Amino acid sequence: MKRKIACVLLGAVSLQLLSCGQHGSNETLTEPNYVLQEYETTKSENGYSIVNDFMVYDEPSPSGLYVYYPYVEEKKKGVNYLDDMYIRGNSARDEELQGEARPDGTSSKIGNSACDSMIVNAWSTPDFALKYNSDSSKGVGDERVGFAFSYLINDGDKEYKSGDDAMADVDVAAYSFALYEDFKDYGGPVCTVEVYGVPQALFKEKLGKKFNSDELYDFLDKLKEDNYKSCELLATKRITETDVYYIDYSEFSKKGQYGNYVIKYTFSEKPRYNWVNTVNVGRYNINDEAKYTSWKKEHAEKFINN
Repeated sequence: MKRKIACVLLGAVSLQLLSCGQHGSNETLTEPNYVLQEYETTKSENGYSIVNDFMVYDEPSPSGLYVYYPYVEEKKKGVNYLDDMYIRGNSARDEELQGEARPDGTSSKIGNSACDSMIVNAWSTPDFALKYNSDSSKGVGDERVGFAFSYLINDGDKEYKSGDDAMADVDVAAYSFALYEDFKDYGGPVCTVEVYGVPQALFKEKLGKKFNSDELYDFLDKLKEDNYKSCELLATKRITETDVYYIDYSEFSKKGQYGNYVIKYTFSEKPRYNWVNTVNVGRYNINDEAKYTSWKKEHAEKFINN
C-alpha cells in the first residue's frame, strides 16, 4: 500500500562491531537537522515503513535518531539480515532461522551449546538522508578475529573452565552472511574466512585448567601477533554472496585434538556503503550419517571446510 506522507527525517547512522575479544561499540550522529520533506512510503507485509527501499525502524534510538536498514523482500532461508536481528529479533525468530538452516541428517542443538561466533554488523546513513545529515560511517573494517567456541563459568567462580569443557558436543555450525551484494548498485564487501585449530597442548600450556577473560583475550592477541604460526590452518573460503555457510567441526576432530578454533574474517576494501550482518544461526548434531553425508555432498559449495 503506497501513500504520500509528510515526515520528519531524522537520518541516522549507526555502526556496531562485535567480536570475541573485542568490546562492542555504538556510534550515532550528534543532534540531526530536522527537515520536513515528503517521501513516497510503502508498508512491508509486517507493517514496517519502507522509505526509498530502506526499512525504517519506527522506534527511534535513545538518541532520538531513526535507523534505516536495506529492505530485502525475497530473503534466503536461514539468513539473518539486519532487520531480523534488530527489528524482529526474538527467541522465536532465532529458532526459526536455526530450523531453516538445519542440514538433513542432523538435529538442532537448542540452549547453551557453548558454540560461539563473531558478530560483525554495520550499517550506514542511506543516500537520500545524507543531504540532511553529516555522516561518520566507518564501514565494516578489514579484519575480525574470534574463538569459535565460548566458555562456561564455574558456579560461584569468575574464571572460565578448561578448553575440554568448552568444546561442546556440536558437530556442525551454520553461519549467516548477509552482505547485501545485490542491494541497489552499492555491492557488498567480499569476506575471506579462515579457520585455525589451536592445539590442545598449547591451549593448556598457556591457560591451564582455569582462566579469566583477560587471559583468554591476551592469548588470542598473541596468536594473532604470531600470525597463527603455532596453529593449523584447517579451512579457508572466499565469500561473495549472501547465504548460510557451514563449518563441519566433526571433520576437524578427526585430524587431531584442538583446544579451540580461531575464526578470522577479512573484508575487502569497499566504499562506505557497507551493510553487513554475520552471525551464527545454527548448532547441530549429526544423527543420520548417511543422510547428512548425502546432503553435504549436494551442498558442498556452502561448506567453509570444503
